[in-house]
Amino acid sequence: MREFASLGSVAEVIRGVTFAGSDAYSAPVEGSLPILRAGNIRDELDIASDLVWVDQRLVSLDQRFRPGDVAVCMSSGSASLVGKSAVLNEPFDGSVGAFCAIVRPLPGLDPHFLGHYLRSPAYWSWRGRSARGVGIQNLRVSDLQILPIPLLPLDEQRRIAARLHKQLAAIGLVATVARARIDQMNNLAQGAIDAAIPITGAVAVGSILRTPMRTGLSRAASATANHRVLTLSSVRNGILDVDQNRPMDATDDEARANAVRPSMFYVVRGNGSLHMAGAGAMSPEWVNDVVLYPDLLIQVDPDPAALSVEYLALAWRARGVRRQVETRLRTSAGIHKINLANLSTVEVPTPPLTEQRQIAGRLREQLAEIDRAKAALQAQRAAIDALPAALLREVFGGVTPA
Repeated sequence: MREFASLGSVAEVIRGVTFAGSDAYSAPVEGSLPILRAGNIRDELDIASDLVWVDQRLVSLDQRFRPGDVAVCMSSGSASLVGKSAVLNEPFDGSVGAFCAIVRPLPGLDPHFLGHYLRSPAYWSWRGRSARGVGIQNLRVSDLQILPIPLLPLDEQRRIAARLHKQLAAIGLVATVARARIDQMNNLAQGAIDAAIPITGAVAVGSILRTPMRTGLSRAASATANHRVLTLSSVRNGILDVDQNRPMDATDDEARANAVRPSMFYVVRGNGSLHMAGAGAMSPEWVNDVVLYPDLLIQVDPDPAALSVEYLALAWRARGVRRQVETRLRTSAGIHKINLANLSTVEVPTPPLTEQRQIAGRLREQLAEIDRAKAALQAQRAAIDALPAALLREVFGGVTPA
């Protein structure tokens, strides 16, 4: 049976630097040291970006990094960051902030062996049992000090670490290729749309509407629920996925007045993501009992004698139309929004209806073929992304001892 030792018996666990906001600088000044934060702890330790600087007198000698130290995120509003770690592989005269800690292996513990263990399913199983808090989760220094670490001879630790480094690097290269192929599929889809949508004969959307645009319920959601409303996740690649919804309280009259209509075009009114703000999607032919969320989507009802909804949803994804949308967005407090007046001025190339339908039909087939290829690549990537955990589980097991 494998033996374990507590982390505190084979490494020092050092608290991060505590400082007030008034003590921090956004750029280096004389006598200051850089401080890493939770966002700097990635697959590798990012020591070059998103730094703050503090007076070096606030940083004790023990808190100053040494090569081989491991930075650990101890507290964050993002639960996925708590417990994340990375090894410092090069000289860096700085430290970590109070929401992080430094683990400094003693002579009998190889830093890279420890680094691999702190990414294993066994470690994350322990982290899931040990992190505290709702909303903002926390690990304590005392928690890390009692973390069980596999106790192996140093030469075996180094052998395991070297083998894992080689294997994980190979997996990383394959994952990079898979991501590049998925990007190629995305570019292929965008190229097909841009090539199919004409660049002449543009007409302002607001001039060819059958009914006025509308934005959905005029009040915020309440805690109870008797109807289903669409959410932002409903909008994906020009299609409105009405199965992506959530409960909201509304009267039957409100629900009827704001019902999502079949084969209709909808535009995202606002979002923190520039990519999503102003994005458009067509609802399916059959829609039952879902309503528009307050101020989330704008319903656009084009005159069917002038503009096909399916064609409009595809043309909206063309780069030329997207650029128009982005120039009409207004940004406040990090949220990008488009109002009805600006939206109505977006011009869409509008060939004769017969041609619109032909373009939409051809694109539908092309994009479906690209989507099938992309789905296969995404399944392949998911399998690749699962390999590191499987490899680390094979080496370290899946659960730490209690």
